[in-house]
Amino acid sequence: MVTWTALAGAVAAGAVAGTFLIIRSGQKSDFDKYNNLVGDASTPPADIPTYNSKRAADSNDVNRSKWIAVGCGIGAGALAVTALVTYLLDSDGEESKSKTAVSVSPFGLGVTF
Repeated sequence: MVTWTALAGAVAAGAVAGTFLIIRSGQKSDFDKYNNLVGDASTPPADIPTYNSKRAADSNDVNRSKWIAVGCGIGAGALAVTALVTYLLDSDGEESKSKTAVSVSPFGLGVTF
């Protein structure tokens, strides 16, 4: 049960991470396009304080989406490892996995079949 829950969580977290990466890509593109258009010397912004506050807010949105995506990606990886380890250690499963063993080594986890 833990294995499948962790696997479902990994898939869901991966989907959320991918969604926020797509959102960030669109926000970054809009942010760069707006800054290049307004930052041109031939078309200075009409209201500098409003422009600066909008630029800061847009930059925060881009960064927030990036960090949400990173966090969900890390969570997806952790849940995927949890699913793998619990699957390999599950001796009550449908298949016989008596020869499968997970061991800790200085370089990470080792799996013996």
